[in-house]
Amino acid sequence: LLKLIKVVSFQKECENMSQKNYLRHNCPIAQTLGVVGGQWTLLIARNLINGINKFDGIQKNLNISRNLLTQRLKYMELSGLTKKTIPDGKRRAIYLPTKKCFDLTNTLLALSEWSEKWIPDPSGPRIYVSKNTNGKPLKLALIPAEKLESYGENEFQLDFGTAKF
Repeated sequence: LLKLIKVVSFQKECENMSQKNYLRHNCPIAQTLGVVGGQWTLLIARNLINGINKFDGIQKNLNISRNLLTQRLKYMELSGLTKKTIPDGKRRAIYLPTKKCFDLTNTLLALSEWSEKWIPDPSGPRIYVSKNTNGKPLKLALIPAEKLESYGENEFQLDFGTAKF
């Protein structure tokens, strides 16, 4: 038991040390990693964005320990990525993604596109993104600002193909 406590304490120290180190850099990527680079954070955000917002649902989906999920959700709430709320008439809380969390959608899609390119699933793409009005596929791209076209969350559709979560 004492060895387990030391290991958990060491893991927390390492995580805090990494987080502090990231935040010291005057680099937006490093600073972002200081907020979302923690273990499981992006996968929890993915679940919240996709409507998996009950503790048990998140825990079952990711197959992580309850203690670790509790820590991650508390950190995400303190970081402004989620809001814990208890719906009227319910006994258990749900976790709602904030605007800050929803703004990770492009980041998650970029990671997905990278994975489809470099670690493809033989069964085919795991995630498809398409425009609601015509079904045409959407991809992330660098384009001139004057040609920028943005889509609200109700203007595109994510189909998860063979993605499992």
